[in-house]
Amino acid sequence: MPHALGWRFLVLAASVFALLAGTPNPAQQWGSDRRLPENKIPESAKAVLEQADRFELLSLKPYPFVEGGFYRHEILGRTEIVDAKTRTSLIAAFEKGVAENHGDAAMCFNPRHGIHVSRHGKNVDFVICFECLQVQIHGDVQGGVLVSRSPQPVYNKVLRDAGITLADK
Repeated sequence: MPHALGWRFLVLAASVFALLAGTPNPAQQWGSDRRLPENKIPESAKAVLEQADRFELLSLKPYPFVEGGFYRHEILGRTEIVDAKTRTSLIAAFEKGVAENHGDAAMCFNPRHGIHVSRHGKNVDFVICFECLQVQIHGDVQGGVLVSRSPQPVYNKVLRDAGITLADK
């Protein structure tokens, strides 16, 4: 019997090696510079964000999913941000959070924050999960970016100051 187990191990090891050998190197997929793609807010989304006619910050319940809502997440509350200083603070915190993330993300997506902005009829929505460090971008611009947790206290303060409930952790 020990001899049979040895063969089984060799066959398993050879299979794993063959699978790994056929898996492309991520650096090969993204070009010869061997780096991950740059993590940045798409320029068209950034333009709408920074020059928005309307800017709303939302508090979201991450689960369970609901029909409607903000990309299937229940809206616990929303506030329009009309004060230029507050907008600048939220945008600066978001841009800083994106710049701070160099490839970290978790496998979850439990967003508790959202931003809805519009400018000249273009709408861009940011669904933000500080827990897993990811942002999904929807609307007239599609995509995603990674973010650090550093903007979360700024966002929570603005929501709390507006009397809006925050989702449980």
